[in-house]
Amino acid sequence: MNRYRVTGLVLCALFASVAGLLLSARLGSGQPNGGETYLLDGLAAVFIGMTMIKPGTATIPGTFFGALLIGVMNNGLNLIGMDTYIQSMVKGIVIVIAVSIVSRTSSLKLL
Repeated sequence: MNRYRVTGLVLCALFASVAGLLLSARLGSGQPNGGETYLLDGLAAVFIGMTMIKPGTATIPGTFFGALLIGVMNNGLNLIGMDTYIQSMVKGIVIVIAVSIVSRTSSLKLL
């Protein structure tokens, strides 16, 4: 069991370092707050994914479809010219809806 945990942590650190390198290459400098806007997208993808495949359980396919939905939503909101703070509010509303769906449909009592 510990070997799986260590392998998971090493892979997570490897992917996080590659993401940091790609972000710094895209920005042209190393900024400590450069990836701050991606945190809400990642959390929203996981919470939305928890409602799709197995309610109440974070799965890889659910997270993939959640990330796909968040990407489509980001693209649509950008295309209609919505401000970034309103986009964050829309994502927050989607997270609240996803968590409420999970708490209503499964044995988890989150809300």
